[in-house]
Amino acid sequence: MNNENHFCEWCHKEHDGTFGSGRFCSKSCRSKYSSSKMKHHINNFIKHDPPIPAKGNWKCVWCGEIFRTRREMQNHKHEKHYEYHKAGPHNKGGRAWNKGLTKETNEIVKKCGLSLSNNIKNGKVKPSFLGKHHTNEFKQKQRENAIKQGLGGFNMRRGIDYNGVKLDSSYEVELAKSLDENNVKWQRCTKFSYHMNGKLHHYTPDFFLPDYNVYLDPKNDFLIDSINPKLGYKDVDKIHQVEVENNIRVIILNKDQLSWEFIQHQIDHFMPG
Repeated sequence: MNNENHFCEWCHKEHDGTFGSGRFCSKSCRSKYSSSKMKHHINNFIKHDPPIPAKGNWKCVWCGEIFRTRREMQNHKHEKHYEYHKAGPHNKGGRAWNKGLTKETNEIVKKCGLSLSNNIKNGKVKPSFLGKHHTNEFKQKQRENAIKQGLGGFNMRRGIDYNGVKLDSSYEVELAKSLDENNVKWQRCTKFSYHMNGKLHHYTPDFFLPDYNVYLDPKNDFLIDSINPKLGYKDVDKIHQVEVENNIRVIILNKDQLSWEFIQHQIDHFMPG
């Protein structure tokens, strides 16, 4: 029999040390100690010498009250200090430990700032806030791929549904109705490239008449007679350049010319025979 005095690390009662390694007086105390995981929460753990059997080893960081188990301490925090604990440093959803601190007021913040600054200057760390920079060759290649796929460009489509086809304006709807009433086949168009002011641009007519090999583009009077503020030149000049470079015919229509009768007259006037 070992006559040395032993104190249980859970209940702090004196015992003979015959159970297990002598750290606990019984299996129950050993299990309770293990489940509390006291060794993994050093911030709240208080070492008492000699042990305090009446209370415990867990201290509330807000009011300083001591509890026997971590669970009791956590329950106390949630009940008594809910608003503080919710935004506290031990809650993942709360404020960070360095919130409100600066290099002038906190030595850790100052040290971390200097270390980061030196690593950026030495090239060891690439700052993420600068973003990723692509080379001009890569950008040009991406641009060419987008053009081949018909992507990009300025698009103001509001999407008016007409017999399952998305049209862009009431002018287009009126024109489509006139073509259908006269049994004229029409379809939507693909993009055409053209050059203006030394730059490559793209233009998409609104309708194509496959039986006549003619493109139609209904526009309001402002775009026909005035300089397009987004381009810096008239749409008429743009469309003329498209016709020259792509060898196509585009008929521009205003709000009073959205009928097959007018279009047919234009086609017969400019086509031989």
